[in-house]
Amino acid sequence: MRRPNRRPNYTEMEDITNWEGIPAYVIHIDGTNIIAVDENTGKEISRSTDFHTVFTAVHTAATAGDSIFIKRGTYAYSTQLEITKVINIIGESKYYTYLDYGGGANAAIHIDATTGHLHNMRFANFRIDANDQIGIHVETADPYAFAHSLFENLYITHVLDGIYLESDTLGNCYRNTIRDIFLNDVITGGHAFYDKGSPFNTWSNLEATDVHADGWGLYITGSNNHAINISTDGRIRTDGQNMLLENITVEAFIPSGGGDYVFRIAGANSTLISCAIIESTGGNLYGFMFYNDYHTCINCRCYGTDLPIYAFHPSNTSIGVAINCYGGGNWNDAFGDGTWRYFNCGVVQENRGVTGAVADGGTFAHGLGGTPIWCVVTGSVAQEHIYVSALGAANVTVGIKADGGGAGTAQVLYWIAGID
Repeated sequence: MRRPNRRPNYTEMEDITNWEGIPAYVIHIDGTNIIAVDENTGKEISRSTDFHTVFTAVHTAATAGDSIFIKRGTYAYSTQLEITKVINIIGESKYYTYLDYGGGANAAIHIDATTGHLHNMRFANFRIDANDQIGIHVETADPYAFAHSLFENLYITHVLDGIYLESDTLGNCYRNTIRDIFLNDVITGGHAFYDKGSPFNTWSNLEATDVHADGWGLYITGSNNHAINISTDGRIRTDGQNMLLENITVEAFIPSGGGDYVFRIAGANSTLISCAIIESTGGNLYGFMFYNDYHTCINCRCYGTDLPIYAFHPSNTSIGVAINCYGGGNWNDAFGDGTWRYFNCGVVQENRGVTGAVADGGTFAHGLGGTPIWCVVTGSVAQEHIYVSALGAANVTVGIKADGGGAGTAQVLYWIAGID
């Protein structure tokens, strides 16, 4: 069952990447027709009701380094767009330049680097509806590479895989940047952001919502990738070595069955900094699962799993260190096989929850590792005032007042508190 769409949890804004270059070709809509114009000559080079037909004509005419500017409008097509040249595709806006792919297979955009090198390309400022197929698929094959290219300021929805970088065994899809992208509605078993064997790529400022059962918000098999500032309700998996994951939040993850994980870090020498799991549910669910050796987990937190962290190695030799990690139970006893060291772990520094009925002057347990220095409480009864009257080592005391100043109604409270 699909969960209902949620609004993005970021503040929507105008496109952040201003493009002031002069395009070689401009595609626009005139009535029922889609028209492509050569900006150098002013001549029309294609006219059709099908976007694929027009785009293919432009691609054929383009030379290496040309930019194609797609003005605002809805561009419908049912055959994937094939890109085999070094070109840039720039829309007018990720909200108003809308590529509506109706094909039943393949990808909305296929970037094919199997017969020649593609590099220094840019794709920005448009939206794709992939109709439960792949949004953007980059494919490489020895000896050719796709490299030093940029995907930014995109809005992609209804996908099997949102952005899919597919490298062959030589890892020749490298040093690309994927940033400032919102992705919504990943079908069961799909991937919002998927890297297959590609090294040295950067994934930043990404959001993926409505990732369905057995799906991934981020799945990277290549080594030496950097992922930073990512929010998703899908799981995270990395298989490559030397990974750096910073400020990645998984919220409201719901697995399809028990015995599962939220983060799975399999390659050696990986580092997690300020990553968080919030409000996940499921039987026998691991928060952060580490395989192999030499991992570092710093300032991470975990709520709603049976074990916050579990380290595994077939030879019982998993080695790692956890520093300032908290939430989800006792980190100190949850390291599984092998030898891990932990420093200042297991002390819950921030917590949240929902109480039963609490009356004026009543208390609730905060579950923190010490007396909180701040607490925010919200009531569930309209026109009554809730305030914190005392903070203790184990409990928070609240006042609940009616408009007239007397004691208010005993009610359910929603709260968050912290000691840092």
